[in-house]
Amino acid sequence: MADSYGCKNHVGYFSREPWHLGALVNDSDAAVTTIERIRPLQFFDSLTLHNFVAQTRDGSVQIIRPVFQPQSYGTVFPHSAQTFRPLDLEFLVQTKDGFATTLNQKYLGQEPSNSLYVNPELERVLLSRPRVHDMAMPTDIQIIDTMIGFPSTDRREVYKFLTPSLRDAESKEDFKMPAQYMFKDIPGEIEHGVDAVAVTLDNMDRYGVAQGLINVGNETRDEPRRAITDHPDRFLGLVDVDPRQGMDAVRKIRKYHDEYGIVAVSSFPSGCETAINAAAYYPVYSTCAELGLPIFLTAGVPGPRVPLGPQRVEYLDEICWFFPELTVVMRHGADPWTELAVKLMLKWPNLYYSTSAFAPKHYPKAIIDYANTRGADKVLYAGYFPAGLTYERIMKELPHIGLKDEVWPKFLRGNAAKILGLSS
Repeated sequence: MADSYGCKNHVGYFSREPWHLGALVNDSDAAVTTIERIRPLQFFDSLTLHNFVAQTRDGSVQIIRPVFQPQSYGTVFPHSAQTFRPLDLEFLVQTKDGFATTLNQKYLGQEPSNSLYVNPELERVLLSRPRVHDMAMPTDIQIIDTMIGFPSTDRREVYKFLTPSLRDAESKEDFKMPAQYMFKDIPGEIEHGVDAVAVTLDNMDRYGVAQGLINVGNETRDEPRRAITDHPDRFLGLVDVDPRQGMDAVRKIRKYHDEYGIVAVSSFPSGCETAINAAAYYPVYSTCAELGLPIFLTAGVPGPRVPLGPQRVEYLDEICWFFPELTVVMRHGADPWTELAVKLMLKWPNLYYSTSAFAPKHYPKAIIDYANTRGADKVLYAGYFPAGLTYERIMKELPHIGLKDEVWPKFLRGNAAKILGLSS
């Protein structure tokens, strides 16, 4: 970085004003990505200090305030460069997602007037996670979760449909769910005899979820169909289809629409080894358009270790063009093409985004920015219980995603209600 940031030497980067330091912070929580020094601040006669700006992956840009700790680091009031001693400057970082951290910036060597020798390595230390400067998440909204399910006694049985597509030993032999490597604390399985529907209802009640969209089309489980029959005010039906089944997929949609009043359809293109814009999907799309059912499509790099090719986000452009009457909702992130996803949502009025399978603190920056601006009517809340996330974690992190006050009601309920044909 010598060309941009000054002359590099054995101590660090020699700087003269104005000066910027760009440094990558290794952050497993993805809260802080780059640090850049700005706004020179004269400190006594011999030392120029700076504020820093933190560019965070959640979309916030925050000023980092320097905090001296003289009791730990010795003299901090130098009257000349010769009296300056090596010390650590500690900076407080305040991020939009509510995580407060410190960065220890090491200053080494003699201190020439109005310039700094800087070691650009920054160490991030997690101190606490207070709730700060968020636009408060309302607590009086009847939340619609557009991706919810039921716990099982053997999680592997739920994902048996994907086994033929998995090739690596870890996925086939060790994982209880095919994207297990992505999640730290997967919700536990239940014991035999425990009512899975009651467990999900209990979680919904405790965390303010009024209604959940569930897949009633899994023939190996009776809980979803029992749930929608016994609790029609709490559960909304969806059927997942494999386009490779041809007309059988079409007949399945019609059957569940007639028998269970489903309000949506879903599909997993990479799991079905069929591209979003493949001919095999067209009968599915046309049936959904005819019946007025939105289709939820997994888009972007899949979590399970199967090829990403079928889920390239640009394929949605063709579908939204060819089927203007069809409502399409992206699932599972559209990552790493979230900026493209935003461009396509701006282009196509029938394209939407749901936040399924991502912990709230990892919601893509582009999506939050879009929801807070031109996309307030296009982004839907979706969890991932019990597939990969607990409601405890979701609802702990959700208030800190930084939505504007007027966006929360649409995100938590209004947009889903509109798409699914419910009262808002």
